[in-house]
Amino acid sequence: ADVHANNDRALRDASRQGYAAVVEILLVHGADVHANNDRALTAASSNGHAAVVEVLLARGADVHAARDWALGGASRNGHLAVVKVLLAHGADVHAQNDRALRDASREGYAAVVEILLAHGADVHALGDEALEMANINGDVDVVAALRAAGARAPGHGF
Repeated sequence: ADVHANNDRALRDASRQGYAAVVEILLVHGADVHANNDRALTAASSNGHAAVVEVLLARGADVHAARDWALGGASRNGHLAVVKVLLAHGADVHAQNDRALRDASREGYAAVVEILLAHGADVHALGDEALEMANINGDVDVVAALRAAGARAPGHGF
């Protein structure tokens, strides 16, 4: 079988589904970990498959591909274990104007927000948008974490 068929789609699909053993086999047989701007890493991260993320990173996947999109996907979907793995491998919490923090705040993932803040995410990015998103959704835990880190939404009484 051609592991490169359809731009290494088998690798992306196996990563998306969380099949770490299949991912490893595909890579051993020459699948390109960097195909489509490391899309396999983004797929695994966005779907919460920490074991697959570890395999891909060990085989040379670029944690910064597509402007750290893997961290954004993991944060947006609340996959704390994956966020931890990506940060341990040097993912940039400031990528795309601290989008990971904003997205995790909007979705109400307090534990993800806290770890991003612990790694230096900027609570003031885009005018304290993370706090605004958490306030709109009424997520008390996320609001508390952001406020403890210094976020303020002037004029909103928050």
